Amino acid sequence: MLPDHNSKLTELLESSGPKLLGLLLRVTLRQHVAEDLFQDLFVRLTGSDAFFSSSNPQAYAYTTAIRLAFDWRRSRARQRLETLQDEPVIEQPSPLQRLVHDEKMVAVLDAMSLLKESDREILVLRHLQQESYEVIADKWSTNSHQARAICHKAMKRLRKILESEETRLFASEPPQELSKEKPRADA
Repeated sequence: MLPDHNSKLTELLESSGPKLLGLLLRVTLRQHVAEDLFQDLFVRLTGSDAFFSSSNPQAYAYTTAIRLAFDWRRSRARQRLETLQDEPVIEQPSPLQRLVHDEKMVAVLDAMSLLKESDREILVLRHLQQESYEVIADKWSTNSHQARAICHKAMKRLRKILESEETRLFASEPPQELSKEKPRADA
């Protein structure tokens, strides 16, 4: 590796390392997986000529991290079909509240995996990483108004997927049987 490449990677690690790791953690919901993907990210960036020739290496790294995380989610979905084993539960302060939150997050992330890559990337940057529209615009080489519009349209598409998924789930459930008892006259 060239000295210039080494300094570019070091600069990225110092400036965006914690944010990239946080992004991976939010998408995977698993600490050990996020750490493994974080290492894999830097291995991929080290071997990538596109990263070193990119006009915005930070944006390239974020895009690569998002792709890695969603590739992991897709591979995990395939594994779930093949085996019934699940990963250990992460320690939570309130198990019931965390379960509800995690189920909602999994549903949203699964729906996001159905979006096109650009929609997925902007939603991750804005809503998971909580980047400002100005930062997103800088990474996408556009202005903040256009970044906001793209994010808004991506969110509409995500909501449509979530609504159709919810409709599909409720439509596939058998209707609850009505009570066979007759209502009491004094009720």
